[in-house]
Amino acid sequence: MQQGAAAASVEERPGLLTVSEHRPLTRVGRITRSILCAAIALAVGACSKNPVSSAGNRPPAFGTADSVFTDGQVRAAAYSMYAGPQGFYSEQHPETYTAPIIVSTITTAACGARPDRWVELSTEDIAQARTWAAASVACNGDSDIVDTGPATVTDRYIEFVAYHPGEGPRHPVRVHRESYLDRSGFDRFHPDSLVGVLELRPVDDVAVTGVAEYLWYLDHPYAWPDTKPLTSFSRASNGSILHTIYFVHRTVGIGLLGPVPLIELYRDDFRVDTANGAIVFSETFLRDAR
Repeated sequence: MQQGAAAASVEERPGLLTVSEHRPLTRVGRITRSILCAAIALAVGACSKNPVSSAGNRPPAFGTADSVFTDGQVRAAAYSMYAGPQGFYSEQHPETYTAPIIVSTITTAACGARPDRWVELSTEDIAQARTWAAASVACNGDSDIVDTGPATVTDRYIEFVAYHPGEGPRHPVRVHRESYLDRSGFDRFHPDSLVGVLELRPVDDVAVTGVAEYLWYLDHPYAWPDTKPLTSFSRASNGSILHTIYFVHRTVGIGLLGPVPLIELYRDDFRVDTANGAIVFSETFLRDAR
């Protein structure tokens, strides 16, 4: 569901075609998915809603490090107000805000250019981050502009807000802080298992949990209620710390008789080297729990 080349996909499974959001989508991919969803919505309601209402359904309870789930538990998480493990990384933005644009070699390229690498950028220099942010929205249709107000600076990122002339700020543009995360070795056009380097020290359970949940969140912004983490936990493993996130993803497949709601269970593993902070990622589709 994450860390790969940007494109909406239609995944083949026995007897089904699945409209999938397993990787970050380009604008074209989002449009394609919207068209598919509009068609499917005629039969199942809408892509962001499900045939079973979440209202009134009892949320499930999971142990901190649960790794085995019954189909009933997965369905209960999917079709209730269950939000995820307590304390799981999240961000609060005004409802009018879009998901953040992550500054990269793609967003900062000259208008009309076709870069052959898609690598996210990092800096500690706020002026440099602002320049990258402005370049990242310069090619938008009506030329968005970056708000002149101060940047939002956290331990993880530097962020500005862009907007269309005449409208209020609503497009966050984010740059990783190089003191926290280096993704220069991860190219989304040519993805490998190495997805970044955690620069924070020491590399302990707290730091690994933080970066794993942050990376997972970035690839699933505004995903609730269609995508929900079930459990999130770390454990030491051969000179590294392995952090695992189990999550449920609701989507729609196209069966022989028409649209079929699916409830997919996934496992994401983030293995972080305790010496150099290298982050190795893998994702496993476990089953359909409908």
